[in-house]
Amino acid sequence: MVPARRQRYLDAVNANPVMPGVMERLDEARALNLRLGVASSSSRRWVGGHLERLGILPVFGSVKTSDDVTNVKPDPELYLSATRALGALPEETRQSRTRPTA
Repeated sequence: MVPARRQRYLDAVNANPVMPGVMERLDEARALNLRLGVASSSSRRWVGGHLERLGILPVFGSVKTSDDVTNVKPDPELYLSATRALGALPEETRQSRTRPTA
């Protein structure tokens, strides 16, 4: 059973729509035929569930999570795994973050 506080948090997260501007950036990337991937230190269940709920999972050619690698951010293993899955070279890639880093 999920504690009440955790359940309230999960309910709030699940009520959130796609962040403003994300759909426009995804549309622009598709128009440019860019290959898109996700690299997240969260679990595949968490990431995949949200991408699916938001209806954007099919946009991404690669979704790599903490379940796929031994080391997560700031170690580059996760990014390199996502890059390889897209068939790209690291120097050909760019990243966009959902939150600023420290």
